[in-house]
Amino acid sequence: MAAPRRFSNLIDIGMRPSSQAIDTQFFLRSHYYTHFVYVWIRYMTRPLAEPEFVLKAMPPQLSKSAIARRRLSLHAPVVQGSRLLLVQAPAGFGKTVLLSQWRREWLQQGVPVAWLTLDERDEGARLVAAMRYSILMAISLSSNLATHNFDGASLSDPIAAATELLAEVAAMPTALALILDDAHTLRHRDVEGLIEYFACNAPANLTLALSSRVALSLPTAGLIGNTECVTLDAQALRLTSQEGAAILEARFGKSVDVDMAASLHETCSGWPLGLQLMSSAIACGATARNTLELASRAKQGVEKYFAEFLLNRLPQPLVDVLLRVSLVEGVNPAFCAAIVGRPTAADQLKALCASTPVFSESLGSDWVTLHPLAREFLRARANQELPSFEVQLVHERAALWLAQQELDEQAALHALAAGHKEQAYELVERGLYKLALQGHRGRVRAWLDRLPDAEIAARPRLALAAGIVMPVVERDRLEWVLDVLGTIRTNVEMPSDLRREATRVIGGVELRLDNLDRVLELSTEQMETLPTGLPYLDERILNLHATLLMLTGRPDLARHRCASAHSDAEGLISTQLIFASVVSRSYLWQGQVALAADSVTKVLNDAQAQLGRRSALATVLAATLAAAMWELDRPDAAANALADRLDVLAADAQPHSVVIGFITASRIAGWEGHEAKRLNLLDYLCVMGESRRWPRVTLEALAELVATHARAGHVKSCRVFLARAEAAHAAAMQQNPKTLARSLDLRLHMCRAYTDIARHAWEEAQRQLEYAALLASDLKCGREDIECKLLQSLAMHRLGRDPRELLHEAIGLAQALGMTRIVTDTHPDLAAIIPATLHPARTANSSVVQHEHTPAARHEAMVAPTELLTPKEREVLGLMSLGLQNKQIAVASAVSQETIKWHIKNLFAKLGAVNRRHAVARALMLGILISEH
Repeated sequence: MAAPRRFSNLIDIGMRPSSQAIDTQFFLRSHYYTHFVYVWIRYMTRPLAEPEFVLKAMPPQLSKSAIARRRLSLHAPVVQGSRLLLVQAPAGFGKTVLLSQWRREWLQQGVPVAWLTLDERDEGARLVAAMRYSILMAISLSSNLATHNFDGASLSDPIAAATELLAEVAAMPTALALILDDAHTLRHRDVEGLIEYFACNAPANLTLALSSRVALSLPTAGLIGNTECVTLDAQALRLTSQEGAAILEARFGKSVDVDMAASLHETCSGWPLGLQLMSSAIACGATARNTLELASRAKQGVEKYFAEFLLNRLPQPLVDVLLRVSLVEGVNPAFCAAIVGRPTAADQLKALCASTPVFSESLGSDWVTLHPLAREFLRARANQELPSFEVQLVHERAALWLAQQELDEQAALHALAAGHKEQAYELVERGLYKLALQGHRGRVRAWLDRLPDAEIAARPRLALAAGIVMPVVERDRLEWVLDVLGTIRTNVEMPSDLRREATRVIGGVELRLDNLDRVLELSTEQMETLPTGLPYLDERILNLHATLLMLTGRPDLARHRCASAHSDAEGLISTQLIFASVVSRSYLWQGQVALAADSVTKVLNDAQAQLGRRSALATVLAATLAAAMWELDRPDAAANALADRLDVLAADAQPHSVVIGFITASRIAGWEGHEAKRLNLLDYLCVMGESRRWPRVTLEALAELVATHARAGHVKSCRVFLARAEAAHAAAMQQNPKTLARSLDLRLHMCRAYTDIARHAWEEAQRQLEYAALLASDLKCGREDIECKLLQSLAMHRLGRDPRELLHEAIGLAQALGMTRIVTDTHPDLAAIIPATLHPARTANSSVVQHEHTPAARHEAMVAPTELLTPKEREVLGLMSLGLQNKQIAVASAVSQETIKWHIKNLFAKLGAVNRRHAVARALMLGILISEH
């Protein structure tokens, strides 16, 4: 009989009649199977005695809402090529989920994966035995092996046993991955040394991945020689806003919108367990419309978790330390001992960090911070349970210790909480202005709300800080601050550097008030005084001048001003972020959307990490990114960038950034089919411009409304909004006749052109577009230039003229700049007159076209390539998962039913299954079958 070419048939060696004996020489001649058979037989001769090893070697089943995190995948730059992967973070950071993701990716690459969940009983000999069993399960999956007994003599020396196991792994012809989960449960002293030995001597075909809640003293990459080592900590495991949104969508679908998802992500600060708890808390009300109600219910669920699974399970001495630590923002062992009042508190803090999931460590520092949700809950509990004098004593001790470390702003916060106002005012005056320059506007504003106006007016540095952070929505108070700063600026008794700083801050305030002519006067005066001798002040002056250049139609010169600045002045991140904002907005102004997206993406993550996702600077950068992503035909990315940020933009941004953000948000709403929301956003922008005395903003909003109604053919609405736009244009011209005249005229001509197009007055539309095109070219407004050319082409076509030359130029410019949405966004009738040869590489509706040519979504499970199964067995398993019977599988596979029965029998043996349904379930659990839905 011919030898069957299946490794699974080796199970029957020596068990079949001699007439059916297998020709073993066939396998010995095969270079692929020779070593594999050898290793497999060696494993078979090592019986196993621990039935629980079966459970320890089984990977956990993931939740349906678990998502693959691409930035942490095996192919991601931070992980790729590493053979020792350490995942170290407190409970609730998704360590096991990430290990399961890696396991699935390895299986998809055809790499056998051994999984082992560790526990406190795993000492040297037992650990080696468990690893041996998990590896055996990975390469054979023969469930009856757990009934044998280990040869105790070979495991009497754990190091020798580990050496033998490594040698056997090295003899395998394929790569192997070994995952050790819950390494923090190991209690025996020799175990960590054994794992270190295993890692240092791992063969080239073995990749080792470990997870632990505490830091493991394993060797670094330098101690392992050529082995690459990567450590992922809690900071790396925190969810991004996109990952959080994907998890919520997987659980709730579209019933939780992007704004709600972003709000929940902000509340849980990217903590996976926090998001899971909040998701569970709102599960019963996920379709409710009241966002605040959902957030409140989610918060209550998290608080219940902290009460039941944190405080109630900790010893009272640790609870006392935890409550006192919650009264401060961050803590290290020395600070903890100072505020608690006893040296042992430092060790208790370390115990809390190791045993609870609510602390986040700082890279390269012994400082830790409580998770915001936990801190809020514990702080309320501390104020409720601790005596008032004890709370005051903690604040006094904190103020003294922080002041000694020259952490003035934090010290002032605790001095004020302790009731020592004068001490707090003196401390805060030293640090609040620099804090404002660093971009921490929310913290500075919180301080200013606590301070009397008399103290602000009497302390120049506090007035400067107020001028930087005061929002336009508080216009009356902002004008009061302007008066105070004007007094400082004209007071000859003040130091000259203080007067210069006051002039620069006044310029920033006038910019937020949209008084650009006044900004021009101040900027011209300041540019003549450069250099001032203060690098950070020089940068701020250049930044203000660059912004003015960009808004007056000189974006290329604005970038030149940015490039001439010193990027490291005083180490103020806000200076670099503001310059990056000017650069990206200048690219957006010119229509170079790909460059705008690239330049802003590089700094947005830093802004969010250091200042917070909803900080003013991060929000301004996100608005620019959203506008660029929209033009690049990536509306989902644009929506994610603006999610839960429009309120920050409205309260704390310059008029130009407000216009960019709200108009982009309105376009996204239209793309989503929410036309009422689109119009409401533009109406709100109009009202905002009128209430804040920003007529330019009102004009921009009305121009977008006119264009929107013109595309729909609403002539009457266009005329109404055009009349309002002309009034807004007159008011804006009166406010800024020197700086904005051309920009305002451009917008008004576009309004008139769209109105003429809506009423099919093509000759009048052509005249308006000719004026607008000249202004757009003069101002270097790339988008408006292409928009004018497209509309002129449409008018020429309606007038019976040949528009191909102008159309070719417009589409060529759009393709060069990456503006793939502009054709459809300009006017729907353009699609009918553009020849196929002139279509942009991707148009706004290209995603729909591509979707129509995409095969229907498949709901069957995909079979991962694994060495366990032959290609034919994988095919049969996939068809079996669809519920097909043997005859149907045979027809689909073009083989006989007898052959299919033989394949299914082999599948049962390899998967340890007793029937077809059990085989499919086992394959899903082991990651061999991967559901696509």
